[in-house]
Amino acid sequence: RGSGQGRSGGMTLPVNAGVNGDTVAKAPRRITPQAVVDDDVATGSPGRRARQPSAKALDAVPDKRARLDDTPRNGHRADDDQFMLQLRAFFQEKLDGRALKVPMFCRHPLDLGRVYAEVVARGGYKAVCDARRWKEVSATLGHDLTGQTSAGFQMRQNYERCLLEYEFAEHGLSLELVPDAIANNREWAAKWNRTKAGGTPRPAGGIARGPTPDVGLGPAPPLCNLNLDKARFNAAYNMDDADERKVALALGLYDAVEPFELNFLFPGADLGVYITVRNSVLCRWRANPNHYVSVEQACSWFMPKHRAVVHCAHRFLTVAGYVNFGVGFTGNYPAPGEAKGTVVVVGAGFAGLAAARQLQCLGHRCVVVEARDRAGGRVWTERLEGVDPETNERVVAACEMGGSVLTGADGNPVAVIAKQMALPFWKIRDECPLYLEDGEPVDAETDKRVFREFEDCMNEVGEKRNRLTETDEHGADHLSLGRELERTWAEKARAGNKPQMETDLFNWHLANLEFANADRLEVLSLGQWDQDDPYDFDGDHVWLPGGNVRLVSAMARELPIFYGHAVTHVEYPAPRSDEGPNGLAHEGVVVTCKNGREFRADAALVTVPLGVLKKGSVSFEPPLPERKSRAINALGFGVLDKVILLFPKPFWDMSVDTFGYVTRGDRDRRGRYFMFYNYAKTEEHHLSGGAVLIALVSGEAALEFERSGAANAVAETMTVLRRIYERRGVTVPDPIDSKCACWGTDEFAYGSYSNISVGATGEDYDALAEPVGDGLYFAGEATMRRHPATMHGAFLSGMREAARISERMRELNKAGRLAR
Repeated sequence: RGSGQGRSGGMTLPVNAGVNGDTVAKAPRRITPQAVVDDDVATGSPGRRARQPSAKALDAVPDKRARLDDTPRNGHRADDDQFMLQLRAFFQEKLDGRALKVPMFCRHPLDLGRVYAEVVARGGYKAVCDARRWKEVSATLGHDLTGQTSAGFQMRQNYERCLLEYEFAEHGLSLELVPDAIANNREWAAKWNRTKAGGTPRPAGGIARGPTPDVGLGPAPPLCNLNLDKARFNAAYNMDDADERKVALALGLYDAVEPFELNFLFPGADLGVYITVRNSVLCRWRANPNHYVSVEQACSWFMPKHRAVVHCAHRFLTVAGYVNFGVGFTGNYPAPGEAKGTVVVVGAGFAGLAAARQLQCLGHRCVVVEARDRAGGRVWTERLEGVDPETNERVVAACEMGGSVLTGADGNPVAVIAKQMALPFWKIRDECPLYLEDGEPVDAETDKRVFREFEDCMNEVGEKRNRLTETDEHGADHLSLGRELERTWAEKARAGNKPQMETDLFNWHLANLEFANADRLEVLSLGQWDQDDPYDFDGDHVWLPGGNVRLVSAMARELPIFYGHAVTHVEYPAPRSDEGPNGLAHEGVVVTCKNGREFRADAALVTVPLGVLKKGSVSFEPPLPERKSRAINALGFGVLDKVILLFPKPFWDMSVDTFGYVTRGDRDRRGRYFMFYNYAKTEEHHLSGGAVLIALVSGEAALEFERSGAANAVAETMTVLRRIYERRGVTVPDPIDSKCACWGTDEFAYGSYSNISVGATGEDYDALAEPVGDGLYFAGEATMRRHPATMHGAFLSGMREAARISERMRELNKAGRLAR
């Protein structure tokens, strides 16, 4: 994938090259598709509304067996080439003299000889179907496929009508097998799409959530990535329906349309056509996110008869923040105030900034109230500076005190904004050498063996979870992940008489797992701790050179943010179950700050961290519903701390981005400085601008770090570094600047990020995300069930609530109930 090359025999050819290697010129005219018809059968999740193509759409698909017509066209024509003469003779002799009708493709008669040669060169009908290369075959004919969402589907149908039987005869196969071949391909394609809709299988030991893939399908066929120039919208667009569906699924847009999305459709809309159009518009904008896609431009990609559906898809994608979001599009949106409904956003973190920016783009007036003197919340880039004692030069660098890693760059909305700003990425390299407490490097074979045994323990614990959930879905929710892992390892260690060093290595892997969840493993739910894994974005984990502050600054630009305003109280209208569409006027909300200032609006969006809600720093009147209060108490919210050091120059191995430190003996200290991030400036990238190392502190060690304070943290970290490097003859200088991040004692966070503790479930994320009445809404990473504990999860939750608020304000305004 990603090579941009097609295959023909043993030669590598350009994607628009024929079997002879000649590049085909594109036809000058763009032809819209004859019909927007979905290529495969798709099924949704249980309880969701499945797509149902209309009778009109089904009528547009000819009967697969109706390959011939009754008109006398089977005689030889003056312009027939040798292949067409053979094909017509085959129809006369083998198919009872039925007439061969040459189909039209992009308003031109289809060159059947060329099509047959291209398909055979790619291995024949079955190989092209399995590899889903019909769009590639279409591209070799020289037609401009801009707007052709179903070109591959139409090409396959034409081949089945006119050439499949000829192929079977040429290869000595019985013509009676042709219907079975067509049927088997349809069945396999349907199963493949159900597999993709349900997500990839979980790793060993994991437990699948949602729809489960069919058993026995084997691996999915390789997708052909044509990889043509997509920088301009008038360039050839080469994603077929399957590629577009894959992108949509990664973003949570399924073939079973959610109720919120259904509200954007008009009665009687064809869901099959709508989903195909929606996915196509989404992917076309993602191909060039620097370009604003208007509804008029989106309509130009499809036939006029689908214009109403395109309007629905474009409005949903824009309001919900799937397209036309980010930075640089303010001139394309209505001015604030053109849409009724005012909003107070509490918190200027990623969720609050995303929501406020989107609400402004949708025409609403909103303000952001932030307790700190800066934007970003738990995404905080700090400045380090000092003087090099040897050269007396001033050294300045950036460091990430909070969220730093962009997890999964493919499809990630935060990565989209970075690309809009032309910001580079630095891929975090996988290699992570480990060092023992005395500074000795861990033997490579021992490291691999212990890691395999750690994975075995994870698998055994996962199998136990699976057994418990067979009879009770929540049978493992009240068990501790940490206790089960340590019990499993203790049994292995006793049986194998393992040395202490291997137990120390196992504890290092547990510390790394605590880092991923920002909490002690003892408090994590065995049944639910990894429930979000199936929804992770693909792609590399990356850092952003220069710091994530660049994203924060761009998102906060032109937003009315009141810094230094800590919210202490939110008064909202109590939900009224008896209120009809023409009920009482909407009362609005009152947001009160610690300094006495009040903000009144139609709605309030609370994006403060879960730790602040747990602490009760913000009170609500009336009190929050029991379901939401229970979710706040049930979800976990742990601590991950950092010690950040700036040196005159690097003294460590610059060929790796991370290295680990294995503590001896004490399990409670396993997470103390267990991993170091290499943030040093190199010739390849200016990640921080200086020689920066970041030490991570997780688990029980992080709680102790918070209790004892950071007074001795720098000295302890330097002791660890000198143990590792001075025994190798490397002089470790003193740092010229340092900082410590202690999120557990931060009064505006009280922790790092959320997790699912013992007794909690993924449903608690949904409960925390639910609005209360018409005036109170919640966002933040702890409200994002599929993407918690991530920067992009916070961003997506803000976009979700902006869409929800905008649509609700629109309904209230139509009912005449808005006062502002």
